[in-house]
Amino acid sequence: MGNRIRTFIALPVTDTVQKKLGNLQAAFDKENMPLRWVKPENIHLTLAFLGEVESHLIGSLGKVIEKIASDNSMMLLTVQGLGVFPTIRRPKVLWAGITEDTDRLTKLKRALDVGLEIMPELGYVPEKRPFKAHLTLARIKKVKRQLDARQLSTAMIKFQAGISSVMDIRVVCLMKSELTPKGAIYTEMKRVELGGPFSNDEKIKGD
Repeated sequence: MGNRIRTFIALPVTDTVQKKLGNLQAAFDKENMPLRWVKPENIHLTLAFLGEVESHLIGSLGKVIEKIASDNSMMLLTVQGLGVFPTIRRPKVLWAGITEDTDRLTKLKRALDVGLEIMPELGYVPEKRPFKAHLTLARIKKVKRQLDARQLSTAMIKFQAGISSVMDIRVVCLMKSELTPKGAIYTEMKRVELGGPFSNDEKIKGD
């Protein structure tokens, strides 16, 4: 059995969005809540988590992604609003929402699910729950002091207006994830350009 690589497929965020989300995390941090932040440079929009993949399959996987990307269009996504999974009373994850051009995003996600299932050796099984596009910002720490749901809700309302931003999505990335005591390290293994033009043939001119 060859080496195994912890693998996922994602859309990268723009530098502008990354900076805004980093500023939001810094503002949130002053509220003194038990949140474990995702490093701004690690924030991404996950399309499919594949888990441990045999290294010899990475090349074939890349070709599948190339084919799917060529059949799907670039998109303009808006980062807007904050939410939690699963509920505000039992929060485990704090995230930023994605709006606009979600039809194209959902189409890409579905195409990936179908394409990945065609490679049975991956053992990929699409999630049954509906796809909810989001950017994970933090996970709630398991500590004795419970997170105050009212405090979290108030902070979300207070800070969410500052993150609204548009980002152009031109590529899909195949990513390697290494878990370390200091957190996950993500490495881009392959970057594939999407095939078609932006919505309404409009290209972003700046955030």
